Amino acid sequence: MPRINGERWRHWRNYSRAMKMLISALVIFGQLMNLGSILASALEVAEQGSANLDNRTPMW
Repeated sequence: MPRINGERWRHWRNYSRAMKMLISALVIFGQLMNLGSILASALEVAEQGSANLDNRTPMW
């Protein structure tokens, strides 16, 4: 009986560790996605700013 409980406990620990790893991976993935969107918007703003500067400067 204790051996079965021990095996079940070990399995539970492995399962909880896998769940923690999965959750942390999802959190990291979400942070990377947020960072990517922030960088994309910043690049968009920078491109718009440079385009405005190009439009403002007369091409002689």
